[in-house]
Amino acid sequence: MVSGIDGNRGEVVNHSSEPLLELRIIRADAEIDGQTGVAVRWSEEDQRIFRNVAAGQSHHLELLEQGWGPLLDPVHGYEVGPDMGITPYNATNHRLTIQFMDVAGLRWQRVGLEPPTRILGEFADPAPNPE
Repeated sequence: MVSGIDGNRGEVVNHSSEPLLELRIIRADAEIDGQTGVAVRWSEEDQRIFRNVAAGQSHHLELLEQGWGPLLDPVHGYEVGPDMGITPYNATNHRLTIQFMDVAGLRWQRVGLEPPTRILGEFADPAPNPE
């Protein structure tokens, strides 16, 4: 199970040889100066909970551009235009947080490209679209 953000699209692909019983795209975010906290907006129409995801199957989430204020020249500090994008210009580590259930019924969470970790409780509901 691999997830990533490329351009204005978040994508999750089941790279295992087995189906997933359930897949949830919980949130999309990024970091500024090493701190998580830049919430990414997505299309309200996009489905974020999937069942019976076959091996090799992918699902995507369309991410929305928004205004983040003025874009400043990093050397001179003057405004060069609006900072428009799915995240601010200086954001890094764009990622999806996903949760999934494997064929053994075990629940897992994966944040970006970090290794999956077990979830011992229930799945989280997908986060609401940030304001």
